[in-house]
Amino acid sequence: MQLPSTLCLWVNFGSPVEASPIIANNKAYAISSQGILACVDLANAAILWHKPLSGIGNVSAPATENDTVWVATQSGMLYVIRGSDGTIINSFNTGSSILADLLLLPTGIYVGAINGIFYAFDRGGNLKWSYQADQAIVHAACEKEGQIVFTDGDQHAIWLADSGASYHEIRNVSIKTLGPSICSFMPPMIWNDTIFFAKGEVELLTDFTGVFKFGFNTGSMIGRITSSISRACLSVDTADGVLFIGSTRNGLFVLGAPRNWNTTDYYSDYPFDGIYGVNSSPAVIGNCVIFGSECGKINFFSKTSSTTFGGTSLWSYMPSSGKAISASPAVSNGRVVIGATDGCLYGFWNGTEVTEPTDISDSTSTRGDVSRIPAPGTWTLFVSPNPSATGNIVIAAQGIETGYAIVLYDVQGRIIKEWRNNGPKMQRIVWNRSDAAGHTVPSGTYFAVMKNRSGMKVQKFKIVIM
Repeated sequence: MQLPSTLCLWVNFGSPVEASPIIANNKAYAISSQGILACVDLANAAILWHKPLSGIGNVSAPATENDTVWVATQSGMLYVIRGSDGTIINSFNTGSSILADLLLLPTGIYVGAINGIFYAFDRGGNLKWSYQADQAIVHAACEKEGQIVFTDGDQHAIWLADSGASYHEIRNVSIKTLGPSICSFMPPMIWNDTIFFAKGEVELLTDFTGVFKFGFNTGSMIGRITSSISRACLSVDTADGVLFIGSTRNGLFVLGAPRNWNTTDYYSDYPFDGIYGVNSSPAVIGNCVIFGSECGKINFFSKTSSTTFGGTSLWSYMPSSGKAISASPAVSNGRVVIGATDGCLYGFWNGTEVTEPTDISDSTSTRGDVSRIPAPGTWTLFVSPNPSATGNIVIAAQGIETGYAIVLYDVQGRIIKEWRNNGPKMQRIVWNRSDAAGHTVPSGTYFAVMKNRSGMKVQKFKIVIM
């Protein structure tokens, strides 16, 4: 995909945006913690409508198709909303908080609640049937070939089929012995005939419990990946089976294709020794991996690796609040939209830059104390244009302290050029495409590495010259 270069969307909801936004028909839909649901036209970043719904602490991502939007809230409500104007068409009160994301299928809408009930609705929002599990359901379900799979905490993995007015239980597999009792399975992910479950302790209490592999057609555990540190939902690159796994305090982990599951490559932002978490499930679009982090950055990485360099950073952006970004990104047609706990929704693409937020918060509300956002964020790492065909290349990176250096390598690992900062903190480098001898470099792929005063690598990113 073409890398977006500009902050083009900035909406202040007034309370954290922890539910992942969705994009359909060039419109983005997002809901805030306080229950403000908004529709944004991505063609011009205009707010088409916004509507207050129920609930405090909403984290369930909406679903949409054609001109209908489905939204579940912490207050236990499922809303069916007309996408064009925000009119509520129907609603259903489950009586129990809903934290899980909605699963939208041709046969209906599916979601679990913390009362342990898994609900099936038709597309009009009418209840078809419900299934009582043993424990709270806090994560989204997944589906393959008409089989819906979800977990009830750390107790069971459950396979159901929708029979219309009722359900058919295909299998119910006990998983409570797979780790400490305070652990919880994250949302499952299906790739081919394998279901992956990442299991981590609640509220970031520990780093490691593992990723488990189950046979989709058998329900039997067929392996455990012990070389990863799991926390957030897995993302699987459907092109080649690469696994992307967020961790509690060690950035984003990447496991190679199935034949290389015992090898872990770190696609981790600065610092590489790992002191921050990734609760944002990464979006994998082409060769780009996009995710948010608890240190407040939105990150773009390239998943291509070579014998010299693994995953490399393409750009990163930090909102001025510096608050955590736990939501997962929505990506469509070169546009990236993501929410943050500072109460804002951010969008990046190649368009008109915005320098102040559109405020749709309720200024009289006392729910969720999120301060006003005074200024745009910072490109903590940015190369423009990238890829590049002509002209100078601007490299912007946060934290080029006195004594730090940016070293440019070719794919063979040879040093092409070096910029060392001997003065105050430096933010921008303008590269005229020449090497240390002043010769114009040929087209190809290059890697820039930031090194600290001790010569240790603290960031790396890729530059493509066409």
